[in-house]
Amino acid sequence: MVRIKLTGEVCEVSRETMRVLRNEEKKLRRSKTGVPITGCENEDETATLLSLDFVSVQDAEEMSPAWLEDHNDMETSVMMQMLEEELRHSLTRVQLDIYLNCLLGGISYKDYADKKGVSYQSVQQAIILIRKKAQKIFF
Repeated sequence: MVRIKLTGEVCEVSRETMRVLRNEEKKLRRSKTGVPITGCENEDETATLLSLDFVSVQDAEEMSPAWLEDHNDMETSVMMQMLEEELRHSLTRVQLDIYLNCLLGGISYKDYADKKGVSYQSVQQAIILIRKKAQKIFF
């Protein structure tokens, strides 16, 4: 008997199918890194991965599989992406460049102004206009 995690469905399979599934699971386990052992002298040493539900990522918390995530979070994420796309379409070419470089890219207003040969105040004014448009779209 095999249970499908995603649907919870249980079905009977042949021995050959079970062997193939088991071999595939073993391959997956070998390809994943284990969980780092805390307090161990050797920092590279990891514990055996017992579950494929959780995979350890170095310097990060344990991650749950995507199918366990709340669909409302995904809906919110998609809505935010759509609203951002709408914002990008509403911006002029210059505003979009400032939005991508300063607001998303992290370049300082002064560095951007120096690089483009424009005044610092014009960059600030563009940022103000971008934020006003964002206010209208997001709120």
